[in-house]
Amino acid sequence: MTTLREVAQEVGMSISTVSRAISGNGQVSPEARELIRQTVDRLGFKPNPIAQGLRTGRTNAVAVVVSDIEQGSQASLTKCLQQALEEVGVEMILMNLSHDVSRLNLLAERVEAMRLRGVILAATDRLPPRQVRALVEGVGEGVEVLSVGQRLDRYAIPSFVHDETGAAEMAVTYLLKNKRWPIAYCSRVRSSITGEERLRGYVMALEKAGITIDQDLIWDMSDSGLFRQAAGFTAVTQALQRKTPFRALLAGSDEIALGAMAAVLDGGLQVPKDVAIIGFGGLDWGASVRPRLTTLTSDLAGIAKGIQARFAANRIDKAPMLTTSKRELCLRASA
Repeated sequence: MTTLREVAQEVGMSISTVSRAISGNGQVSPEARELIRQTVDRLGFKPNPIAQGLRTGRTNAVAVVVSDIEQGSQASLTKCLQQALEEVGVEMILMNLSHDVSRLNLLAERVEAMRLRGVILAATDRLPPRQVRALVEGVGEGVEVLSVGQRLDRYAIPSFVHDETGAAEMAVTYLLKNKRWPIAYCSRVRSSITGEERLRGYVMALEKAGITIDQDLIWDMSDSGLFRQAAGFTAVTQALQRKTPFRALLAGSDEIALGAMAAVLDGGLQVPKDVAIIGFGGLDWGASVRPRLTTLTSDLAGIAKGIQARFAANRIDKAPMLTTSKRELCLRASA
């Protein structure tokens, strides 16, 4: 493996000059910078982020915090973020909460110990204000904290979100136009800020249609201990056993929708003839199940590019910022 010293010897310059040229910090003439760049490419030199951190006080690494890496949308977001960050020379470290928000208490300490450059909060769980404030106050100067998926701009954390309320309203309105009523909603609500925002859209669509909200059709899985397919399968199975009447379901994720579809079919009903189902996430496998899953897609790549631009700028901007993108209804066959 080529070292910084070997690059310096090859170009006939000091190690400090080569280091400044590679990092972009400090004064180096354009001619010397170009020679160093060509030599680095020819020798295949890769900067050591740990060594850089020891010199500068910060590594070029960012921690990405997710609620559940097994959830398809969180895995897809992580993949998009990793690719976007690597394109601008930023390493990604994954922290999976496993829906245990108390683990955030360790994050500020780890940020300082690992000399991280930034933190991306991509958790869908409801984050306690006290822990968010402690994180912001504890990471120190020179560390960028961003949020993906929920608004934290009130804590001066720039936030990249989807219009979850508008998306849910759009989905329910589509079902109503196709005479799919009663409509159930299944997700985590009390423990998930995104679940709550989608419930708001569900309620808004029904109220605009003049339909009274039926609490028996709102299935909050927060206290069930179940996630993904198991949550959807259990909620629908129990509803069928109670003989709760419903002809459509808005699911809080594609995985919940998949579990719900299995329960409907096991109950001797057909999708979408008897029960129409719409999920959230736009996961690729939704097109391969039968019937194909209608879903609300998301612009994860666009969000990743927005985050990439902030780290590529190599500066910390703690001004409150909110970037909102829309979800699109991808019609297939389950609704």
